[in-house]
Amino acid sequence: MYSYTYGGKKGRKFNLKVAEDRIAVRTRNARKLKDAVHSESGKEMLGNFDVEANFPEADVSVLQTKDDVADKENMRDEARSILKKEPELRFAGRVLVDENSQSPVLYTENLFIQFKESVSADRCEEILKKLI
Repeated sequence: MYSYTYGGKKGRKFNLKVAEDRIAVRTRNARKLKDAVHSESGKEMLGNFDVEANFPEADVSVLQTKDDVADKENMRDEARSILKKEPELRFAGRVLVDENSQSPVLYTENLFIQFKESVSADRCEEILKKLI
């Protein structure tokens, strides 16, 4: 079990766990995932997953095993083993998820901020400029 606190020492604590059914994959050189996997075994392995989330700014995709995969943890581990051998992938690793929401929490050197859809792009820029 992992955890982090948002909002300083007295902030809200969030518990994380390792997802049995997901992997995070990061490509090299801003490649799309399908263009970065060249081996037949890698391409075949990707067929067992759906893209749950995509962060092209960081070249990261979160993949989730398809519903019909019986042993999701084994599939995750096998996929990591195979995809780590792909030269155009920086990593293929486990994914941490929020214990309550099951939403992925990625640990890259990038920061992702998502605004509500109702917030205009100009307002988003304005908010970010105040904080940077």
